[in-house]
Formats: sequence, structure tokens, C-alpha cells
Amino acid sequence: MDSINIEIIYFEYKNYLHCVNSIYEANQEIDELNNTLLINLNQLQDLKNDYINSKLKRIDLNNYFFEEMKIVQATSKKVNLTLDAIRKEINQFNYLNKKIEQFVN
Repeated sequence: MDSINIEIIYFEYKNYLHCVNSIYEANQEIDELNNTLLINLNQLQDLKNDYINSKLKRIDLNNYFFEEMKIVQATSKKVNLTLDAIRKEINQFNYLNKKIEQFVN
């Protein structure tokens, strides 16, 4: 291998490591967002139970219900955006992996 190939491999490997780190960070973000969703879904279930178990109409809970729904929707949107980013990084990772293998072989 000549020095140009080594420089190209180094440059590609640097991008490869960036992909690995991005995938790892996005995976951690997904875990955090999933925990947020679980908490909010439990809160929604509790609100639903309060509605059902109350003898009176509980319009006082409406604001809490709508606020929790907004949080769940916003968090779900973040999860989907993060999953899209992970997919792109995985595709880039696979591309760089093949490219590096070609240089090495």
C-alpha cells in the first residue's frame, strides 16, 4: 500500500468512527425518548382511570390529558426523526465499511 491509500483509509476510517459514534448516541437518545413515552403513557392511563372511576364528570382533567397527549406526540415525532437519522448513519456505515474493506484487500 502506498501513502495515498493509507491517507484515504485514514480519512474513511475517521468517517467510519463518526458513524459509529452517531449511531451509539442516537441509540441512547431513543432509549431516553422511549422512557419518556412510557412515563407519559402511564400518566395518560392514570388520567383515563380517573375519568372512568369518577362519579362526576372530570372536565378539570381535560387540560392535563391534552398536555400529556402533546408530550406523547412530540416525543413520538423525535423518536421517528432519530430512527431516520440512525438508518442514514447505518447506510453510511455500511458504505464506508465496504470501501475500507476494498482498500485493505
